[in-house]
Amino acid sequence: MEDVAEAAVVLHTRRSLVPAIIERVNKDNPYDAPQVLAVPVVEGHPGYRQ
Repeated sequence: MEDVAEAAVVLHTRRSLVPAIIERVNKDNPYDAPQVLAVPVVEGHPGYRQ
């Protein structure tokens, strides 16, 4: 068991940049498998989505 500080980060980006984000997280994160998720937007405020 470890006691370390963590932070959640939410990024809005293009799908094409996800591999670069994963590569960067792998270099800078101490975990063997850091939690990186790419989640599609299925619905949202019409004005924001435009």
